[in-house]
Amino acid sequence: MLIVRYLPLTAHSGDIESLVDQQQHRRLTDRITSKANRTCHGCQQKINGPLHLHASWDYEGHVQMLRAVNPLCQLCHILCHPHLTATPGQSRAALDHLCAAHRLSPLQGISTMNRWKRMWGARNLVTFTVSDVRWLTQFVPKAKITQGNFTMGDLADWNALESTH
Repeated sequence: MLIVRYLPLTAHSGDIESLVDQQQHRRLTDRITSKANRTCHGCQQKINGPLHLHASWDYEGHVQMLRAVNPLCQLCHILCHPHLTATPGQSRAALDHLCAAHRLSPLQGISTMNRWKRMWGARNLVTFTVSDVRWLTQFVPKAKITQGNFTMGDLADWNALESTH
């Protein structure tokens, strides 16, 4: 089942595009979608069209930790962004897709989406000050993770972080 952890408004790092340059993003997309055999992580459907990379973060204290980057079809990707599911047309299509992919009734689908949004609301009360993106280094050299609102300086000491997790 697709597990959605909406990125808090108070997050330190956002999407993958903010962590790597365009060339690294294309390489990352190719590797991850190829490894997944062009299958959407959310609905498990093989996709011939574009797949979106979606970062999956865990949150512990004031640290957000990148746990995975998964390929998602358009509708599963919409489910992962509350601002997109707020639009009536998108919301209905995404809900129908969620219900069909996971054999949920419409009521179960709405309940699931509401649970994700409640968790997101609670997470927005915390300010995240550090992003642990070590997961990404299996695909991208550390030196290339310097774009957007994340820099190596934000982590201060990778070795200290590695010894605590």
